[in-house]
Amino acid sequence: MESTDLPEEEKVPPSKPPSTLVTRCLNLTSSVKAKFKLVLPGAEGVEMMYNYISRFSFVTLHWVAFILWSLISSTLIWAIQGCQRTIGYLTCLFFAVSSVTDTGLAPANVSALNTFQQIILCINFILGSAPITGIVVLTVRKTSMESRYIEVIENLRIEEQAAQASFQLSRNSVELPSTRQETITEFESTKRCSNDAPPDLLSSSAMRKATVASNFLYYWNGFLSKATVGRNSTFHGLSRSERESVVCVEYRSIKLSRLVVALYVFLLQLLGAIGLALYFQLTKPDVVGLDGVNPVSLGIFNSISAFNNAGMSLMNNSMMPFRTNSFPVLIMSFLMLAGNTGFPIFLRMILWVMLKTAPRHSRYYRTRETLTYILKYPRRVYTHLFPTQETWYLALGLLVLNGIDWIALEVSARHLSEMKDLSLGNRILIGLFQSLSVRCSGFNIVTIPALPVALLVLYIGMMYISAFLVTIIMRTSNVYEERSLGVYSPSRPFQSDQASFSMSGTGVHGKLYFVGQQLSSQVSCDIWSMLLVLIIIGFREGGGSTSAEYNVFPVIFEVFSAYANIGLSMALADQSYSLCGSWHRVSQICMMALMLRGRHRSLPHSIDRAIQLPDKNIGSREEADEREREHELARELEMADELKID
Repeated sequence: MESTDLPEEEKVPPSKPPSTLVTRCLNLTSSVKAKFKLVLPGAEGVEMMYNYISRFSFVTLHWVAFILWSLISSTLIWAIQGCQRTIGYLTCLFFAVSSVTDTGLAPANVSALNTFQQIILCINFILGSAPITGIVVLTVRKTSMESRYIEVIENLRIEEQAAQASFQLSRNSVELPSTRQETITEFESTKRCSNDAPPDLLSSSAMRKATVASNFLYYWNGFLSKATVGRNSTFHGLSRSERESVVCVEYRSIKLSRLVVALYVFLLQLLGAIGLALYFQLTKPDVVGLDGVNPVSLGIFNSISAFNNAGMSLMNNSMMPFRTNSFPVLIMSFLMLAGNTGFPIFLRMILWVMLKTAPRHSRYYRTRETLTYILKYPRRVYTHLFPTQETWYLALGLLVLNGIDWIALEVSARHLSEMKDLSLGNRILIGLFQSLSVRCSGFNIVTIPALPVALLVLYIGMMYISAFLVTIIMRTSNVYEERSLGVYSPSRPFQSDQASFSMSGTGVHGKLYFVGQQLSSQVSCDIWSMLLVLIIIGFREGGGSTSAEYNVFPVIFEVFSAYANIGLSMALADQSYSLCGSWHRVSQICMMALMLRGRHRSLPHSIDRAIQLPDKNIGSREEADEREREHELARELEMADELKID
C-alpha cells in the first residue's frame, strides 16, 4: 500500500492509554445503551406518543392510573395468599380499590391477611394519597420544563455556576493574609449587599453571558405589579424576556417544592411509625397480641394508614382498645390532620419558617427569593399550596367543622355506657380523635352503631363535605379558574359617572360568585352517582323486604362513607369488618365504582396552572385570557353607555 501524508488537522491522535476495568464497564454500558435505544422509538415516535397522551385530561389519566393499579395490586393480593385461596378475587379487588383510594372500607378483617398482603395495602395507601400525586405532577412538570425550555434552563444553570464560582473566589480572597484590608472592605460590602439589596449580577463577564431572564430571581418584583398581575396570580402584558424569567423562577420553585413535600411525607410517616411501634411494643404487647398482630407491624401500619387517611387497622376493633391511652391517640390525630385538610396549612407554615430562618447571606439569597415567590404565587407552583388569605379560610373552616363534630359527640354520647365511665380528659381526647376521623380517615374509637341517630346524620353530612374545603379553595384559587368556568371578569373595573348606577345583570363577578359556581357544579356531579348506587343496592340487598324488615339507614351511611373516601361503617353485629363485606357481588362492584368516583371529585380542574405542562409559546394561555378580559371590559363599557342613554 502507498503511504500518503495526512494534512495536519487529520493526523492520527496519539494512542489511548490501556483500558482499565472502569473504562471497560463504561464501554459496555455505552454499547448496551446504544442497543437499547435501537429498540425504543425514535424522536418522532416519542413526540407522537407525547402528542397522543396530551390529548387526554389530567382527570382521565388519573382514572386510568388508578384503575390499572387497582387491577395489578388486586392480582398480587390474590396471588400471594398461598395455595389455600381463602379470599376470593372480588374481595382482593375490593381491598385494592379501597386502599388505593384511601377509603378504608374492609370486606374482611385486615388481621386475617398475611404480611405480604398487608405490605401491598400500605403501598396502595401511599401511592393513592394526594401528596404523592402532587409529587408525581411536580416531577412531570420539572422534566417537561427541562425538555421544552432547555435554553432558558441552561442559562439559569450557567448563572448559578458563575455565582457559585464568584462566591468561592470571594471566600478564598478572605483567607489570604496579604490582602487583609481589601478582604475586610469586600466582606463589608458583601454584607451590606446581602442585607439591603441584591447584588449586581451584571458585574462579571460570566454573568453577562446569561440572559436577562435568569436575573428574575433578584428583580422579579420590578415587573410583577398590579399592572401585570391579575386575578388569581395571572401574569399578563409581559415581554418575552420577562416570560423566560418566570420560567426560571418557577423551575426552581417546582424543584424546591418537590423536595419539601417529599421530606414532609417521608419524615412524618417515619417518625409516626417509630413512635407508635415503640409504644405498642413497650406498653401494649398483650392487647395488640389478641388479634395475632405484631406490635411493631401495628405501629407501622397505623402510621401509614393514619397519614394517608386510609382508616384501616390491623386491629379488628380499630382504635377502641386504646381509648384510654393518650399517646397513640394524639399521634394518630396529628397524622390524620397532617395528611388531609391540614396538609396545605402545614406546608405553607413550613415554607414560611424556612424563609424566616434562612440566613441573610448572599449564598442563600436565591433560596430566599424562590421561597418568597412560592409564598406569593403558590397556585402557580403546587395544587395544595394556597395564598395567605385562602389558607386562613381553610384553617378557620377546619376549626369550625371539627369543633361542631367534637361538641356534638360530647353532648350526644355522654350517656353511652362505654364513655360515661371514662374520665373527663379521656372523653375529650376521644371526642377530638373521632371528630377528626369522621372528616379524615375513618378510624373509630367508639362503637358507631351505638351512637345516637342525630349524631350519625351529622356524620353523614360531615363526611360528604369533607373534601369541600380543600377542593373549593383549590378551584377558586386556580390561575385559570375563569377559563375552567367559561366566565371572565374584567381585569380592571370601569368608572361610572353616576354614583348610584347599578351594575346588577352585568358580567362583573366577585369571589362569592365563583365559589357558588364551584359548589353548584360539585353538588350536581355528586348527587346522581350516589343516588344511582343507592337504588341498585336497595334493590339487590333489600329486595322485596319492607322498611320494618330491612333498615336502609346503614346502607345510606355506608354509601356516603364510600363516596367521601372516609371508611366509617356501622358494620355487622357479629363481625368487625365493614357492612359492605356482607353484600352481594353487584353491590360490592357498585361500591368500588363509587369509591373511585369519590376519589376523583377532589382533583383540580384539567385547566389548572399547577398541573398543566408548559406552553410551546411561553405565556400563550395567560395572554389569551387577558384578551378575553379586555373583551369583557369593552362589553361592560358598551352596556353601561347604552343604559345611560336609555
